Amino acid sequence: MIIDKVEKVNELSLEEIRQKLPDDREFLAKNATRYAVTLHDPMSIPEAAFAACFSLVETNMKKMYKEAECGWSASDKRVEMREPPTRYLIASAESAPDTVAGFVSYQIDWEQDMAVAYCYELQLDKSAQRLGLGRWLMSILEHMGRRADVEKTMLTVFTANKAALQFYTSIGYEEDETSPQPVKLRSGKERRADYMILSKRLR
Repeated sequence: MIIDKVEKVNELSLEEIRQKLPDDREFLAKNATRYAVTLHDPMSIPEAAFAACFSLVETNMKKMYKEAECGWSASDKRVEMREPPTRYLIASAESAPDTVAGFVSYQIDWEQDMAVAYCYELQLDKSAQRLGLGRWLMSILEHMGRRADVEKTMLTVFTANKAALQFYTSIGYEEDETSPQPVKLRSGKERRADYMILSKRLR
């Protein structure tokens, strides 16, 4: 059963999951900076690294959250980021291994009777943007999804976030069948939800 598969993956120890990381865990960015990736869960992530991840979310996304129907709550976001099944892929520059240049957070879960790797966040520090780092982190997430034998990767993106939509489209993501569809108003106009669900098949 799908639920059994997901639970089995989520019961793996962090060390067992680390063994599923790709052999090449380093990335040479366009500006010649070398980055390495480390894997954490909410219990193992250093407090300074967690604070840095939250700060990236707040800096990059707070305005969009506040403009969306869901609104922004720092306390709710912290609780979400501490959910036990969450895994963090943290990229740090080789010259500054204790800092967070960017990260992906994800959970192995199920959607419509299908095991998926759900990307909750992809956030980069401003200094690390447009260097290929986001594409690299997403490729590692997809690798981890394949190693977990899931059907696809999924994520939620604000429709106002045009740069993110363009990026995800460029790496093979499409609107998922579970994404909310436009609602036709009495006036005849259509109203779209302020977010979309994207996905990418892994097998």
